[in-house]
Amino acid sequence: MTGYSHQKLKSLYHNVISDDTISARTYLNKMLSNATKAKNSYHLSETSILLASLENRQGNHTAAISYIENAIELAKSINNEDLTAQGFFMNGRIRYHNGDYENAVKAYLEALKYYKKTSHKLMINDISHNIALIKSELGNQDEALQILVKNYHRSKDVSKEIRKKEFGLYFYTNTLMTLSNVYIRKADKAKTNSKKQQLLDSASIYNLLGYHETLKDNDVIGNIYFINGEGMISYEKGLFDEAIEKLRTSIEKIKKLNHPSLLTSAYYYKGLSHRKLNQIDIAITYLKKIDSISKKNNINYPTLQGTYYTLAQIYKERQDSVNILKYQNLYIENDRINKHINETVRQEIHKKYDIALLNSEIKTLTNTSKKDKNRYTKAIIIIVILTTLFAMFFLFYRKQQRKNKLTFEKLMMQLESKKTEAVSKPNTSKGLTIDNEKAAQIIEELEKFEQNKLFLDKSCDLGFVAKKVKTNKAYLSKVIHSHKQQKFVDYIRGLRINYALQRLKDDKVFRSYDIKSIAEESGFKSSDTFSRAFVKNTGIYPSYYITSINKKQA
Repeated sequence: MTGYSHQKLKSLYHNVISDDTISARTYLNKMLSNATKAKNSYHLSETSILLASLENRQGNHTAAISYIENAIELAKSINNEDLTAQGFFMNGRIRYHNGDYENAVKAYLEALKYYKKTSHKLMINDISHNIALIKSELGNQDEALQILVKNYHRSKDVSKEIRKKEFGLYFYTNTLMTLSNVYIRKADKAKTNSKKQQLLDSASIYNLLGYHETLKDNDVIGNIYFINGEGMISYEKGLFDEAIEKLRTSIEKIKKLNHPSLLTSAYYYKGLSHRKLNQIDIAITYLKKIDSISKKNNINYPTLQGTYYTLAQIYKERQDSVNILKYQNLYIENDRINKHINETVRQEIHKKYDIALLNSEIKTLTNTSKKDKNRYTKAIIIIVILTTLFAMFFLFYRKQQRKNKLTFEKLMMQLESKKTEAVSKPNTSKGLTIDNEKAAQIIEELEKFEQNKLFLDKSCDLGFVAKKVKTNKAYLSKVIHSHKQQKFVDYIRGLRINYALQRLKDDKVFRSYDIKSIAEESGFKSSDTFSRAFVKNTGIYPSYYITSINKKQA
């Protein structure tokens, strides 16, 4: 890839993104490296948008948000409205995919402001489609259908050239996918069985059209969505064996693409299908996988609420009071967390799964009859206390994990971009009573000191460094304070931690060392000193950083 232009790399990325995300990431990393070396803010912003899209596709929500916010800032810094609009649009898409509908709408509306200025038909149409998606999530299926049916008729009969220019390559199939999904939602709320079957037939028609369209376009990801849609429709029609088989096929394909959001949807309907066939243990296995994926990625997937409810009901049928309380409390806590987004977003779930009823059931469990009270009271109190503590710990854990992931991804971006402190001219402030020529000499010698990694010497104190840069301790201290805006100890600590960060990222063998060995290799006298310095400079522990890199490079 040496010598490839930005446009060439971008073209290679678009050629492989559908079925080879590893190569796609390689091209993007090369684009990022080239843009950083060239200090090209336009290319940096464009690459960050593509990286955000890739991270979102793979379920890495925190990394996606970090990249897209960086892209928007860069676009604004060079006053490029087109890139800024792209950034806001991708921000909306990421927020939507992760259930943050309120901020998704805000981002889409920001993008719309820019696109209306240029009468950009393709993006205006795309935003209208995404607003329809959100309306559907909010329970406004009829309003969503008005937009979607209009978009369907506008895009279905035109040539592929016009469709690509005015609507985008995947606009038509995305419209079919969403139409099918909306009809499934409407069918779920139908009052009569005949109406439900009619709506599901409409869902099947649009789903089948989309399935064949994605085969023609070789759209691997889109095709999986429609296979998954067939499984959902089969479940809603009561064809549970058929649903399980179709969902099994989609799950095998989804796993290869590492798409956790879609995977949770497939697991959910497969779990429900097994439950209908009275294969309860299998149902529990698939439903618990959703909970596991949610905790791993710190994302509240749309199916999580129904998952907790269904598990609570299963354990109620089994008269397992411990697990009833566990999943009912998780459901209630999950509902409370979601309320800050938008009360109406969850209104459909509230209609199906009444919070008041669940609270009543919990009270029933904790207030047994007088006859059994003496036997169960202590156990129930302990269960309630443990459940409450678990919920509190779960919230704290998720908050801390989100913070750690964001910190880690920012560190990765800085290391990949090779962001280092630029050498600048001495600051002739009142505190620096050294002539500029002498200060420049000290700075030049400090550069050599850093390049030769002499800071890794454990005896690296002020006198040691002063001797290496051919000056006295007083002058050295003043130059570091003025030029680096740091105290000497902070300066040395920062060099050592940056060395450790970069080497741990690049050297797999070094990552296998114990913390004590890593500390010594990085210039620290003990593992405790190293760990405290690492946390102070980065905000995360060395063990978390190493584990995260190993996962990222697995």
